[in-house]
Amino acid sequence: MTTPQARMRRSTEEVRTLVLASARRLFSVHGYGGTSTRDVATDAGVTAAAIFRHFGSKKGLFDAAVEEPLHDAISGFLQDWEFLGPDRA
Repeated sequence: MTTPQARMRRSTEEVRTLVLASARRLFSVHGYGGTSTRDVATDAGVTAAAIFRHFGSKKGLFDAAVEEPLHDAISGFLQDWEFLGPDRA
């Protein structure tokens, strides 16, 4: 019998996606110093322990949420620029 409190367990990927979306939103509004891992966990609907399990630390979360996508975008731009050459970009 399922109780109203019982719910399906989320996949690792779903938890990661929820946490990253919340972290991006909160870091963009409140900055790194104004955002706690507890804030992100509450917003994402997960436990703070889940954040540490997936990202290791607040810095690890920030890297995954903000820095990695930025680095990927810059790398992609540079690869396109090198492929096309500076006169065609």
